[in-house]
Amino acid sequence: MNNKNERQHYVSQVLLKRFKTTGKSLRCYQIQTGLWKSKRIERACSARGYNQLLVGGNMNNAIEDSFSKVETNLPDTFKALEIAANHQTTNLPKEIYENICSYCTFLLGTSLLQSRELW
Repeated sequence: MNNKNERQHYVSQVLLKRFKTTGKSLRCYQIQTGLWKSKRIERACSARGYNQLLVGGNMNNAIEDSFSKVETNLPDTFKALEIAANHQTTNLPKEIYENICSYCTFLLGTSLLQSRELW
């Protein structure tokens, strides 16, 4: 992720894959049109240069780099949450708790940006 305007996801591919049916495209609801559209995981919930900062013509990938650190741990985080869902109570390891908080914060921030773009 070091090329200007490279396609970047605002929803992790790790999460998107959990909603995909084997052998079929991901179905995405298009808010602007009110229609469902088939998309490949690589193209869903992404935009060119979405997580890049451009300052004075220079590219900065600090946001993407930070998000990548959270995304790398998502498979372990989701696995821990699946285990927790099958128990009355659970204690999540600190790393798992912090990772899910970081990911949810990122999703909140990007959803606020997306909603502003729609209006």
